[in-house]
Amino acid sequence: MREADRLAIRAASEQNDCEVIWSHSNAPELRKKRRNYSRREVFHRRIRDYLHRFLPALIDDTALKEYQQITNVTSSIPGLIMNLSEVELFGTLMRVGTTVETARVLGISQPGVSAQIKRLEGRLGFRLFIRRGNRLVATDEARQLFAEAAPIFSTQPALQKRIEALRQAGNDPIRLSTTPAVLDGFIAPRLAAAGFSGWHRQLRVWVTDPLEDVGNGRAELGVQMAPPPQAAFHSILLKEVALLAVMQCNHPLSAVTSVSLDDLAREALVGYDPSWSPMGSAIQRAFSSHGLKLSLSCEVPHCSTVCRLVAACGGVGIIDAMTADALPSLGLVTRSIEDAPQMRVIAFHRRDVPLRAAIMDLVRHLQSDVALDRAK
Repeated sequence: MREADRLAIRAASEQNDCEVIWSHSNAPELRKKRRNYSRREVFHRRIRDYLHRFLPALIDDTALKEYQQITNVTSSIPGLIMNLSEVELFGTLMRVGTTVETARVLGISQPGVSAQIKRLEGRLGFRLFIRRGNRLVATDEARQLFAEAAPIFSTQPALQKRIEALRQAGNDPIRLSTTPAVLDGFIAPRLAAAGFSGWHRQLRVWVTDPLEDVGNGRAELGVQMAPPPQAAFHSILLKEVALLAVMQCNHPLSAVTSVSLDDLAREALVGYDPSWSPMGSAIQRAFSSHGLKLSLSCEVPHCSTVCRLVAACGGVGIIDAMTADALPSLGLVTRSIEDAPQMRVIAFHRRDVPLRAAIMDLVRHLQSDVALDRAK
């Protein structure tokens, strides 16, 4: 670099004249510094944008507004960007007063503290501390900056506690409520792929009423066939399942490859009570859409119960394809129902309670069938 450039940069540095400095910094060694400065500036801007996105969920609104006011002011002035480690370092040094104690509190070396403070002062464009003997005395500029940054320091402990709580909550068991048919025929075969092989991840399952369990907070996620839509729940399609007719192998309808709802309307049917079963209600609507009346000779609570009662007493049952795949050896056969709609397996959760990452991962694995069907 030419001697004239050095003298101009030195004079500009004393006056904090950045434009003069940059106009004279065309030498190769300074161009490299400029590139590094730009990269640091981009990195700091990303840190600030990340905090603006995720801090609302972690700290209270008042502290967040104060924090945003500070970062908005500092980000609007070139060279005033401080990353989180620098904010923590500066705040600690202001409180304890020595680089040795700051290094002990933060678990870094004393020379590292001094070097970071010098770099920060160089980027800010003013001195933060002046050494007097073995102590660093804060300048008026440092005291003003510390006062403005007070909300950040006050929220840092709360932020650390929340991070630890979120980390701990991530290890809590997933609370799931479902029905026997969905658990046996759909969820259980997919748990290994979702990371539950060897039970390295924990699961708490209720086989009761998924809608009620999710509504009262007992379960975080419900999985059910044909649940009625509710405004309080967000629904996710996991799979579409065909309805089948199940009968004894000597039943007259066993001689055909498929049956219709009109055929079934003339048979003694074993099925679900439409008044309490979402699947039973969906089957009733299918009959009604064809001008038929669903008349059940035997009302049951579960798909497996349908099969056992048909095996014992005859008649025709209506079950889903997942139950048919796991059909026990009871001398029964199944036939497709030509005009019956497919049943939708739905996962749902409360709209006012966002899903944890572990539950979102489980839902992603349970949705794999939908992705495969769409690819076909």
